[in-house]
Amino acid sequence: MGKWLWRFPREQTSLWASIIKSKFSFGLDGWSSRHLHPSTRRSLWKSISSIAPIFLPFTHHCLGNGNSMRFWLDKWASHRPLRDLFPRIFDLSTKQSALVSDFHTLSTWNLHLRRNLRDLEILDLPELFSILTSHTPDPSKADSI
Repeated sequence: MGKWLWRFPREQTSLWASIIKSKFSFGLDGWSSRHLHPSTRRSLWKSISSIAPIFLPFTHHCLGNGNSMRFWLDKWASHRPLRDLFPRIFDLSTKQSALVSDFHTLSTWNLHLRRNLRDLEILDLPELFSILTSHTPDPSKADSI
C-alpha cells in the first residue's frame, strides 16, 4: 500500500490518479481524502490512504512553488518540521497551517507573528532564517516528495 501512496503525488496526470481524484477530495498533504460519493465508503483507496499517518513521517518534501506544502507542519526545509525545530516561534504564528507560498513573497520571508519577538525567541531567529534562505520557492516548479 505504501507504493501507491508514494506513486500518487508523483503521477498526478496518470489515468488511475485522475480516477482517484475524481472520486475523492484531498487535503494539502496529497494523501488525506474525504469521501465525495456514498459508494466510496469501503474502497481500496480508503484502505491505502488510511496508512498515510504511518507513511508520511518517512517522507521529505522537495520545495517547488510552495503551493502544496505547509510551512510549519511539513518536512520541506529540514529533517523535521519547522514547528518542531522552532516551537516558540511556531506558537506565535498566526498562520500555523498555512502553505510555504503564504510565507514567501517578493524574495522575502514573512513569518506572520501575532506580536514582536522577545529575547529567547529572537535567539532562534538566525538559525530559522539560515534555513529559510537556503530554501527559496521556485514558481515554475511544482512541489514534490
